Amino acid sequence: FPDGDFGGNKFLFKKPCAGSNLHAIWDSVGAKYGSVNWSPTFVPGSADYAALQANATALLSKYGNVPDKLDFGSVKDVDYPKFVTAMNSEPLVKIQRTFLESYDVARQVAYKNIDLNCTLDDKQKCINPCPSSDYVNALIASAEASITVQGKRLSVILTQIAKQIRVLNLLTPVTTPAPPPTNATAVPTTTRSNC
Repeated sequence: FPDGDFGGNKFLFKKPCAGSNLHAIWDSVGAKYGSVNWSPTFVPGSADYAALQANATALLSKYGNVPDKLDFGSVKDVDYPKFVTAMNSEPLVKIQRTFLESYDVARQVAYKNIDLNCTLDDKQKCINPCPSSDYVNALIASAEASITVQGKRLSVILTQIAKQIRVLNLLTPVTTPAPPPTNATAVPTTTRSNC
């Protein structure tokens, strides 16, 4: 806030660190998961897909009981109008409160207990020391718990959307394609020559 998470890009780290900047170190969960190639090999049966499944299973096992302060699960099985009302009810709508949670993590974890006193390099860029192992461990715990809770929240939203798609009959079953149109009804044309 107010520029989203762009600010983390401005805090560069000395090499080698778990990430090149504060934004990158959080995006990579402290470099814990290596570099998963989301595309083009992210398809069922690929090594990246299997790694994602294994990581998701491990996260659910470790953080599945972390309470959701916004209780998205309470609207998973309600009808769609009640879901929409619950998502948009005051004092703050659930989505807004999710953003504010991220802001709290930035204040309470991302910018806390980290040395952001930089030195200028030969290109006059402000370079910060690598974060401590304590910082990286706190980052990993915070990010993994958040990923798990946010994944469960996303599951509720997608479940509600999928139910609404079915109710509105917006998807048609895959059937054998209709044959292409024929020219049987077309009127033949003739060409006259003025020779």
